Amino acid sequence: MSYSKRTLLIVLLATGLVSGLVVLSSHCPESGIAFTRNRRALHRLKNRTELPQEIDFDSRVTLARLLQVGEDRARWSMSRAASVEG
Repeated sequence: MSYSKRTLLIVLLATGLVSGLVVLSSHCPESGIAFTRNRRALHRLKNRTELPQEIDFDSRVTLARLLQVGEDRARWSMSRAASVEG
């Protein structure tokens, strides 16, 4: 492959990559760019846009309870909101 063809190929690939990144940064789907079901679910949680209502807040959440040692997966819910002052 000649030098000019190789250079043109590199420029085209770089342009395509930059264009793709620009489009994704301004039009990222709610589920993000993920290849597994678990990652898509995590992105949906991180990208929530609705503000929680008063009834959504878990009043049991305190700073002391957050700092307790132990497994948190069963202790807290991803569908509830919390407000903590520290």
